[in-house]
Amino acid sequence: FWLKGLLIVEALLPASAQSWRYCQIMAPVPVSASDFSIELLISALSGSTVVVPANKAWQLPDIKAAVERACGVPGREQRILSGTDELCSREPLGTVCKEKRVHLTLVRRPAEQAKWLEKVSVEGLELRAAPPPIRSDREVVLAAVK
Repeated sequence: FWLKGLLIVEALLPASAQSWRYCQIMAPVPVSASDFSIELLISALSGSTVVVPANKAWQLPDIKAAVERACGVPGREQRILSGTDELCSREPLGTVCKEKRVHLTLVRRPAEQAKWLEKVSVEGLELRAAPPPIRSDREVVLAAVK
């Protein structure tokens, strides 16, 4: 149903390994509801799965925003994988995923790493102020030199 510009849909989420509960997911509403032409099945490593209706025009930031609303995982802590490949392009979802139902995996990166990735992406020299474990993190160092 529609509520203040948001589409509310129901999805099944495992509350535990043996029982299921309903959870409401809020997704941004595109120009028309028929634009929700892709169904994202996003599984966490814990085994929980959430179903998110998506628009073919969505890019990675849109997917991360929908996952954040559905699962509560901040976008900067998300790594979204399709098979063994991490999604990281700004290509529209419709050009990357040709099927109507797409299986993705959500891997949560540590909050500290996510914080420093964000900092060094803006200003690479911030790496000098990072603690030693962060300074030796390959992904953070690569983000700093980009």
